[in-house]
Amino acid sequence: MGLFLGMTPCEDFAYGGYLRCTPPLPFFYKLQLFDSRDKLLDQIYIKKHWMHPRLERTELQDDGFCATLFKPPGAGPFPAVIDISGTGGGIHEHKGAMLASE
Repeated sequence: MGLFLGMTPCEDFAYGGYLRCTPPLPFFYKLQLFDSRDKLLDQIYIKKHWMHPRLERTELQDDGFCATLFKPPGAGPFPAVIDISGTGGGIHEHKGAMLASE
């Protein structure tokens, strides 16, 4: 995941911008490895789900608390990640969905 979270935005993407919603479709990447003379050594195609189709999404609400739980398919156990938004409020589900889809 570090490769995709550490990517540099393209020139037509505003600095400080971010994805405001969870994309419904996966992204496709082509990774290429070149030597020092620009000769292609290897390449691989990767399909990246931002929200896997079999991901279980559950809304949680209790006493003024609201959250979304994303559970990957399978028996588990799974690690837990808690993402707390800043002062802007609201629930930003794209990060939780992406992490649970890995």
